[in-house]
Amino acid sequence: PDLPRECFWRIVARRAVLCAGAIERPLAFPDNDRPGVMLAGAVRAYLNHWGVAAGRRVVVYGSNDDAHRTARDLHAAGVAVAALVDTRAEAAPAEAAWPVLTGARVTGTRGRLGLDRVSVEGLQGKQDFEADCLAVSGGWS
Repeated sequence: PDLPRECFWRIVARRAVLCAGAIERPLAFPDNDRPGVMLAGAVRAYLNHWGVAAGRRVVVYGSNDDAHRTARDLHAAGVAVAALVDTRAEAAPAEAAWPVLTGARVTGTRGRLGLDRVSVEGLQGKQDFEADCLAVSGGWS
């Protein structure tokens, strides 16, 4: 009758492993669910880890420096970069072999069975770019 009804277990680990990771955030725009729209980190992983290009002509859209990194990696691998669209107006465009649009945003995509065209609006006005892949990076969480 004097024994406790429940047991209290104290378990202490000798070692703990902390696996902190990062998740890339997408950017919202009309028709962002069309086949050919991918996260920029996934496009880079396909390219650098497995040697697979996500498209023949890629538009890179981002709000951070990873978008610029993706464009450089694609160009170095021989993939055509149609344009780099950076939402930051203050982003300093590096010298590049592709158009760099700062203070711009993707306003939509077109294509029936996949991505054919990306519409962009920004300080330079409205433009359309032919592309079969759109690499998107909204930063990391």
